[in-house]
Amino acid sequence: MTDDSSTDRHARPGQSAPGRPMCLSDHGQLIAAIPHLLGFYPTDSIVLILVRDNLVFLTQRIDLPTSTLRDEQLAAQVANDVRHHADVDAIAFLVGDDAGGNGRGGRHQFAVHLWGAFARHGRVVDVYGVPRIAEGARWFDYGFPERTGTVPDPENSPMHAAAVARGLVTYADRDALAATLRPDPDDVLKRREALMDALAAHPCSADPGTMQAETEQSFQLVRRQVEQVPDRTGPLTDQDIAELSIALADLWVRDRCLGFALGEHAPAAERLWTELTRQSPAPERAEPATLLAISAYLRGDGTLAALALDRAEAAHPHHRLASMVRGAMDLGMPPATIRGIAERAVGDQHDTSREAVHHRPSE
Repeated sequence: MTDDSSTDRHARPGQSAPGRPMCLSDHGQLIAAIPHLLGFYPTDSIVLILVRDNLVFLTQRIDLPTSTLRDEQLAAQVANDVRHHADVDAIAFLVGDDAGGNGRGGRHQFAVHLWGAFARHGRVVDVYGVPRIAEGARWFDYGFPERTGTVPDPENSPMHAAAVARGLVTYADRDALAATLRPDPDDVLKRREALMDALAAHPCSADPGTMQAETEQSFQLVRRQVEQVPDRTGPLTDQDIAELSIALADLWVRDRCLGFALGEHAPAAERLWTELTRQSPAPERAEPATLLAISAYLRGDGTLAALALDRAEAAHPHHRLASMVRGAMDLGMPPATIRGIAERAVGDQHDTSREAVHHRPSE
């Protein structure tokens, strides 16, 4: 979006709870659902919710601008991001406004900019304010300040129950979610890097048959680790991490692993990619981080996807696949588009020649 804001898109879209449509007239319940749609409790944020047929279609969070000089620009960008989504109702919540929507101070002027930006695209947006997302917090309608109410307990909301049933965690804030991907200490990463250098010291074969066999062996190593995730009780060993990092540095192995996001092993694979995003040294960290981003985006968790891409790009700037996924997210492409990328990547492996990469990704 803007240089001084972060954006989270497609955060856990779909039904507000399995088989249960969202009641649009109960704005308190909708506000209480926001942390569980995003995966964390937002502060000082614009939360835009698109609803189709009374089901949450898309949730987007953006940092509120720190200067009123950016209000009009940001409002235009918000409206532009959603103008291609047809047959949806748009509802914006400005989280962090205590002014009560009385038109004097607070974020009322930003609401005016939002109305104008949506109108230029022939669209309508309802804008509400709330100081924080917590039980008893009072929300208000910027267009009709007399329309107000209180937020019920988010931890007792239907969306919270749905998130728990799906094994999803709602974090206290975005930083707490980001901490789940924080790399291990430098000395630990250097120890693993040295082990990887030792394991990869053998010369690579130039024989196509041998190269293909080595690639298949590397992929099967990753597959075994994915399959062991549900029953594994301890952490990965340094040897495990080194071997997996080397395996995923073969881009054909990495691309084949995209298939895990499309099947029954998706939860287990995502857990493994999360571990390796923390535990692998750079630049190899970019591979599991990108796999994690794709997996998260496919199931609608745009916040985790964006954070994983941050890790991938920090570990390996200009990483080709990470840049492709980032571009798709920035354009607001639906998860189905990313699914198509994953399906093509898996299918193309059988139709093109490759250059084996055994250490240090070349993307």
